[in-house]
Amino acid sequence: MKIKTILSLVILFFSLALNSQTLDSTIDEKQLFIKAHSFAANEFNDSLLIEYIHLFPEGMYIEKALNSLDICAWQNACYKNTLEAYQEYINKFPKGKAVTLAAKKIKTIKETLPVEKK
Repeated sequence: MKIKTILSLVILFFSLALNSQTLDSTIDEKQLFIKAHSFAANEFNDSLLIEYIHLFPEGMYIEKALNSLDICAWQNACYKNTLEAYQEYINKFPKGKAVTLAAKKIKTIKETLPVEKK
């Protein structure tokens, strides 16, 4: 079901982008952003948000798309709950909304790691 959903959204994304001559480009952009945002929120997958940003780098929803990317990355880090995942979040979003929380999570994880014996 997930693959079918992903494929149908990707097809919709590209068909709307390619047929922009026949539809109002503002409506196309809005539809694409709504689909990308919903997909990211429901599937914790940022691929369609990245595609939206690629297609509309100066788009009217660019700030919302970037914010959604940040949130999606944070959710993925929390789901994985590993030192590497939190560090990856910080590396990708050094000014992200959850950088302070990610740093605290890293500190907590490091404190719980067993001490190496020499």
